[in-house]
Amino acid sequence: MVTVQRSAGGSTGLPLVGGALTALALLMRTAAARVPRIGSCTWRPGSAAEVRESYAVHAGAGTLDLSRVPLAPGGRIRCRAEVVLGELTVIVPPEARLEVHGRGRMGELLIDHKVHSGLGVRVERVVPPAAPGEGEAATIELHLAARIGDVVVRRAA
Repeated sequence: MVTVQRSAGGSTGLPLVGGALTALALLMRTAAARVPRIGSCTWRPGSAAEVRESYAVHAGAGTLDLSRVPLAPGGRIRCRAEVVLGELTVIVPPEARLEVHGRGRMGELLIDHKVHSGLGVRVERVVPPAAPGEGEAATIELHLAARIGDVVVRRAA
């Protein structure tokens, strides 16, 4: 039960409640702006210029599909991908060489069919191309992080 008392100035205290509700609404809006990826999301860049520096899923499932990015022989693409709670799948082209720098607090990192699991997992791994390409293989450098969840790195079919 809420009791409203009048003060000597005649105020009911309602402006204070309205101000608190406005502050709470602004705080919730700001928090929502900082957690942009909740649910399911997919990124499919079509060129090296479209590959962003960083991708993040805060809660849910995400897919970063790099399989359509044309790779110049000897070229390099670098990006970070993180999942806070959930699962993240990274799809790479078969002709790419991978440099994977991964860490997971609790969960699994599955990199090219090899599982790394447990608490506080760290992975530093170079994976050669699965299919030969023309000239020197291009490199995709992945910096992966999972707090509570799984990260899967697999080749495109």
